Amino acid sequence: MWEVLSYGLDRPLSSLSDTDVITNLERMRAAAGGSDVTADEIGWIYPERPSGCPRETYDLMTACWSRDVEGRPSLREAHMFLQRLNAGYSPFQTTADRQLAPASSGAAPPTLHY
Repeated sequence: MWEVLSYGLDRPLSSLSDTDVITNLERMRAAAGGSDVTADEIGWIYPERPSGCPRETYDLMTACWSRDVEGRPSLREAHMFLQRLNAGYSPFQTTADRQLAPASSGAAPPTLHY
């Protein structure tokens, strides 16, 4: 998903050397060893959010990268989230922020996010 949203123009973790990428993966693996250590505490790095990638989509990607199997969304949950996002839902909007145009108003449909 990261490669698609970055249009294949960059490599994940391109700011790291090959040795640093291996060290990063070793830190991720160490954190998965059953400890309660978080990614921030152990110092592993996620790929940066591609420019033009909505924050909500990036948050979904980082949830999918969780080393804790229970912490990752299922494929069904990810699919449902993306469907809602594509339909204009934003988890950061309150109900009061959403203004739905009447069907007969001729308003343009919501912008689609990929």
